[in-house]
Amino acid sequence: MTKRTKVLILTAALLSGVVAAAQLEDTEARALAVLKESTDYLSKVKSFRLDAELGFDVVQADGQTIEFGATRKITIRRPDHTYVEGRRRDGQSSRFYFDGQVVTLSHPDQNAFASAKIPGTLDKMLDYLIDEVGVPMPLADLFYSDVYAVLSEHIEASVYVGISNLGGVRCHHLAFRHPEADWQIWIEDGERPLPRRLVITYKTYEGTPQFRARLFDWDLAPDVPDSLFSFKPSPGAQQVPFVARTKPEAERR
Repeated sequence: MTKRTKVLILTAALLSGVVAAAQLEDTEARALAVLKESTDYLSKVKSFRLDAELGFDVVQADGQTIEFGATRKITIRRPDHTYVEGRRRDGQSSRFYFDGQVVTLSHPDQNAFASAKIPGTLDKMLDYLIDEVGVPMPLADLFYSDVYAVLSEHIEASVYVGISNLGGVRCHHLAFRHPEADWQIWIEDGERPLPRRLVITYKTYEGTPQFRARLFDWDLAPDVPDSLFSFKPSPGAQQVPFVARTKPEAERR
């Protein structure tokens, strides 16, 4: 090998490294830009309704991973109203209400409910349930007033994976790394950059369980009466307290 050949090979290798670094920087920037566009759009929508199909792993004592699931019908009216209908795959149902003053979690099958006075915004109510009560709410980050600030906190790496087709909807596929959880999000391409799918991998937990959500049937102008957000107990309903639990940070979101 001649000296000139060695120089050419070295130069090519150096240039390849520069190009790879530039491409990595570009894909990170693009991922964050797409996320910012979507979250800014979602933060500006004052009222919306969507359906969510959820799947979540539970690692058993013997190490086996079993998936459980649920559906949610979610209604948000910013800055301080929400209503959620939930149903687990085993048929158990739940209802969640917040009218800007009182938050209530109801289990109609048991005719029981828990309520707490939390006057203020959705942000304040979500912080209370996640940080003080310890309710796992992986979708909650999408409903804060500043969605981007919540989602982008502590991001260590970002990747623009590419374009995917989800149920006939063209989506941007993004992937992010967090100290305790890796997460992926698929965002609709076009004039309505709405989240369509979310996957969270809890990498600090044994078995690295995942949470998965398909988000669909978005309605950005629902006709929602005030009464939807206020809970009225049925005859004989039993009130129980919210019980605060200490949970690892990765499970809280």
